[in-house]
Amino acid sequence: MSVLFFTEGGGSYGLGHISRTKSIAEALEEEWTKSVFFCDAPETLSLGNSRVIRFNWYRDHARLESELSSLDTPVDAIVVDSYQAEAKTLRYLAGFRTPILFLDDYYRLDYPKGLIVNPAYIKYPDMFGWRVFTGPDFFPLRSAFWDAERLSLPERKHTLITLGGASGHNILLPAVQAAREAVEGEIIVLTAGEELPSLPNVSYTDSLDMHDMRRALQQARLVVCGGGVTLAEAARVGTPAAVISLAQNQTGNIKLFCLGGSAIFAGEAGSPDLGANLSKKIAFLNDDYHWERLSKKGVSLVDGQGARRIARLLLLEIDGVFYRNELRKDHEINGVYLTHFTNCSNEELAMILNARNSEAVLNTVYNQQKVTSAAHAEFVKSLESSVNSGYWLISEGETYLGVFSLTDVDRFNSECEVGYYKFPSSERNGVGKLLLELAAFTAFNKLNLSSVIADTFAENTASIKSLERSGFLFEEEKQKTVCNERQTVRRYRLWR
Repeated sequence: MSVLFFTEGGGSYGLGHISRTKSIAEALEEEWTKSVFFCDAPETLSLGNSRVIRFNWYRDHARLESELSSLDTPVDAIVVDSYQAEAKTLRYLAGFRTPILFLDDYYRLDYPKGLIVNPAYIKYPDMFGWRVFTGPDFFPLRSAFWDAERLSLPERKHTLITLGGASGHNILLPAVQAAREAVEGEIIVLTAGEELPSLPNVSYTDSLDMHDMRRALQQARLVVCGGGVTLAEAARVGTPAAVISLAQNQTGNIKLFCLGGSAIFAGEAGSPDLGANLSKKIAFLNDDYHWERLSKKGVSLVDGQGARRIARLLLLEIDGVFYRNELRKDHEINGVYLTHFTNCSNEELAMILNARNSEAVLNTVYNQQKVTSAAHAEFVKSLESSVNSGYWLISEGETYLGVFSLTDVDRFNSECEVGYYKFPSSERNGVGKLLLELAAFTAFNKLNLSSVIADTFAENTASIKSLERSGFLFEEEKQKTVCNERQTVRRYRLWR
């Protein structure tokens, strides 16, 4: 499988989008899923094992169309993390009719139908086709932070300052000066290329890879940062933060962590009294009691598994498309034909309905009411988009044998339920066993499930014999109300 990522990085908007989309790609790699990135990030920026197509995709629509048409891999899902792309570009990507996920920070626009993930708690309207997931459980941290540990206060050695998007605000040097007034130990400053004067007890570094960044945060008593991904990474390793708002789109994040108790707000980047406020906040965090409280709050707020959760959301969406396709396919197995109800002729559907309403079949099913032609037609139509049910007509040569169904397909537990009945007109021996074998083959070899469940009335000895001959094992007996009467139902299960 492959997932396409559309994002941006570098320049005035920093590398936050690259960082979080890369983390989702790393989580997808754990599930054997490949990633292709469309982005305008500089050539020097590595995106790991992912293929990268570098250009301004949100401006150059002609090249975007050309690149997508020439891809040599199928598109199983799309992830978009962009402040630059216009709505028409997003609608174009959504037109691929594959699962699409939008990473959002501040409800930037009305997205096309799809998944919307926002790590901050922001209220979205109830829009048709949206599935919204919000909160810190969905912070896509880099893989170095997924299972990082929290160090105790005595193990902390320095103060860390990282304001990657701050160069245009001219606040990095004032932040360093404010920290020097409030702390006595070493100060490490991540400059992101900005030139700063040499100062006592201050060391500078241009960049840190994610593992060095994790160690720098783990060993920091506190961090001065903006409201981007560093705020979440600091919370993950239990490092309290004095946060400066560098952009309007950081408001949701800052509120989340300040109200969540892992950070304190030092002010807006353009505030004239930012330096004085920052010194006060740093001094507050130097108190051992306040430090311990904020440190523990951060670890409880962000567990580091956000990228894996988002990857899981995508895979489930991809599975949904997979199951919808597989549950509508016809098959031929050793001269026996499995024709999905949606592919049956009108005459075949009428035959199925007549068999379903016969006394021989009604006595074996839960719903013992006869089905009308209109209800039958509506039911068959509903199967066109179903991702958890499939029904097949079984024939051998010119002879129709019966029907089997796979329902309640459960992707989490990798199981489904089987239903079947033979046509009263069929004279072939062993039809029940054949239907069960075909159902098991479809569930295991086509849908890749682990087990199949079958429920049958306790007095239906013919069905029980067919189940046992097909390898189904008795699991439990229960009572069920059928047509206002309590009936004993036996459950059997066949394992892959």
